[in-house]
Amino acid sequence: MKKKVLSLLIIGTLATGISGVMTSNVFAAGNSDNASKSRVLLAKNDSLQDGKYSVGIKILKEKSDDLSMAGQYIGQTAKINVENGKMYLSVDVTRIDWMKNISVFLNGSSVNYDLKKASDNKNATVKFQIPNTKPDIKFGMNVEPMGNARVAFRVVLNDNITKLAGSTVKNNNDNDNKATSSSLAKATKSKGELPKTGSPISQSSLLWLGGLTTVLGGVLLKKKN
Repeated sequence: MKKKVLSLLIIGTLATGISGVMTSNVFAAGNSDNASKSRVLLAKNDSLQDGKYSVGIKILKEKSDDLSMAGQYIGQTAKINVENGKMYLSVDVTRIDWMKNISVFLNGSSVNYDLKKASDNKNATVKFQIPNTKPDIKFGMNVEPMGNARVAFRVVLNDNITKLAGSTVKNNNDNDNKATSSSLAKATKSKGELPKTGSPISQSSLLWLGGLTTVLGGVLLKKKN
């Protein structure tokens, strides 16, 4: 009779342990999937933080990927200024005195821009808002030395976006995390609780330990008898 009871206890303990392990694996797999989905979501929403950046640009023909002759009058490096999450691109232009009726097109639509001329009235900066770091930009203008012919070309941003030294970058997430951590610390201190560290003991682990204790107790009882 004692052997039967002992066998039943051992079988029950093993079944409990296997169930606990399977449950833990299921939860672990679920957490892994959630983490992967979170990383993908963050990647999709990734954008430049507030601050100033430099980026190389290419000046291409309007309808092909060949270099445009207009490139000799456009700076090879542009600047991106991010303000409150909005991106603005500044393109340097030389011999602005030769160019009339300048238009800027973004994804096929004409957009407003700011034109800031230098004191010599020959150099200028064209600044306009862009939706992302890979916009479809086209310039159009009349060029006086070419008999006021209408000229168009594309401005393509490279991938070498670099944050400028001394540029202030705001990180609202860091501030929020610090505030949350501070609030939790204060709440814990006011309740007189110690901070929790390490991994919590799961329910399956408790069941396993309980079953193991029962088996050991049965074995000791058998030896005593």
